[in-house]
Amino acid sequence: MQNIMLKAVPFIFCTGITFSLIVGGAEYDKKEPEKAVKQEIKVNKLQQEKDTGVQESETTTKKAKHKTKKHITKNVKVQTLELESETEATTESPEANYDSSVLTRSGGVNYNSQGMKETYYNLDMSGVISIMRGEGFSESKYPFWIRDDGAKMLGDYIMVAADLNKHPRGTTIHTSLGTGLVCDTGSFVYSNSNQIDIATNW
Repeated sequence: MQNIMLKAVPFIFCTGITFSLIVGGAEYDKKEPEKAVKQEIKVNKLQQEKDTGVQESETTTKKAKHKTKKHITKNVKVQTLELESETEATTESPEANYDSSVLTRSGGVNYNSQGMKETYYNLDMSGVISIMRGEGFSESKYPFWIRDDGAKMLGDYIMVAADLNKHPRGTTIHTSLGTGLVCDTGSFVYSNSNQIDIATNW
């Protein structure tokens, strides 16, 4: 019998969905490379998702840190403003206008905490009151009355005579007896413009 030599001829046949290649009697399954490629794609996708998650986490952390920093800065500013406000309140405390002595009838003269000389006078105030009404100090808001200690009042203020060039009529001024309202003036200002004359019934 004649020996017949079979030469390996590559050919492809299909069974179901599996493609096989016969080369020199060996079968090469194309499914394996496809699986490897798909696996690599899956791994790359997971890595990308992981990297994206890390970046988002870092961005969120940075935003949180920035927000916290702004909140802390705002709190510091608020605390600074509160501290400044407390300091101003302390500086403007009533003790700054504390008078160690007050004007009395028996004393006749006093020097208040502002360094101003205080004296008193007792005259008819009807003309002065009329001038003040014309300046807008109405009787309903600024009634004339006499306090228990003898000070003549216009509303809540003690009536005071002063140098009108330094203290215009209608301005308030500190006295040892309380807050005064400049309503009048006198010849005393020519010798001492830093003097005030307080209206009383003494």
